[in-house]
Amino acid sequence: MNKLSALALGAALAVAAPVAATAQDTDLDLDLDSGVGVELGGDTVVGVDAGADAGVELDLGALTHADVDTAIQSSGSVDLGDVDATTDIRVVTLSSLAANDGGDASVLADSRAAHEADITALQGKVSANADVVAALEAEGYSAQDVIAVSTQGSGTVVLFVDA
Repeated sequence: MNKLSALALGAALAVAAPVAATAQDTDLDLDLDSGVGVELGGDTVVGVDAGADAGVELDLGALTHADVDTAIQSSGSVDLGDVDATTDIRVVTLSSLAANDGGDASVLADSRAAHEADITALQGKVSANADVVAALEAEGYSAQDVIAVSTQGSGTVVLFVDA
């Protein structure tokens, strides 16, 4: 999300820079389809709305044990600092993945063993984020049930639990 914000800000400033010098005493309102808006008024004020909606709906039914395996392998680098009450947080149980790939949870055994310290550290990060804990508790789980976290392109955070 930070990269998208930086890109949007850069685009807005690139568009606004040539106009700002000539539009100091006039009003100019420019709105780009990418979700970036630039408004220049008599005081040459630049406002940027870098909000973006990828328009991608997460299909929880398509997640597999392989997705969890990938998430476990990257669990050491998970950052939950930007996750707050406005984040779409989904809780997915390992048992719900059985229908997607034949229920072969054995593919996770090696990853879980190899990344046990990372999973423990991840559970600490989860415990430290009140909004993530609230989402887990609403579904009847705790931070100790989380074995992996995946951030989807849509901004959705998926918490994989094994309880």
